[in-house]
Amino acid sequence: ARRRLTRKRFWGALTDTAQSTAMIYVIIAGASVFAYFVTVSHAPELMVKAIQNSGMSAVGVIAALLLMYIVLGAVFDEMAAMVITMPFVLPIVTGFGYDLVWWGIINVVVCELGMIVPPIGINVFVIHGLARQIPLSAIYRGAAPFILADTLRLAILVAFPVLTLWLPAALKQLT
Repeated sequence: ARRRLTRKRFWGALTDTAQSTAMIYVIIAGASVFAYFVTVSHAPELMVKAIQNSGMSAVGVIAALLLMYIVLGAVFDEMAAMVITMPFVLPIVTGFGYDLVWWGIINVVVCELGMIVPPIGINVFVIHGLARQIPLSAIYRGAAPFILADTLRLAILVAFPVLTLWLPAALKQLT
């Protein structure tokens, strides 16, 4: 309605979208090849046995995975972090008897948290790229309440899995 979208801007937006989409598909293709080799090598089964034999508690394993995803979320795109690590992580999570719907929701929440946590926090740099006049320190200060709220939300979802699983269970009963 503002008539600001010229052919040149449209073509630029289309090119940016194509590049982003291509990057995502390259990550997914690479992760698929990686997942195939991981599966063929039986590394996930060996990792599950090693972790279970180490005597580490299920809560300790989840805490370690959450920390890993916070670090990965700070460095990688959320999709890349999840796609690359799932061949290793899912057998560990299922080996300890956790629900996969619960883990999927927890995984998304923790990766999103990692994307705003200092010192890197990819989303903070995206905001800084869009508004160069705002210093990074101001953006991190602005993100602090969200980091605290997301951490609290994550702790509640981990402590009370029924909150995560209630809606899927209710919808399952409807069908």
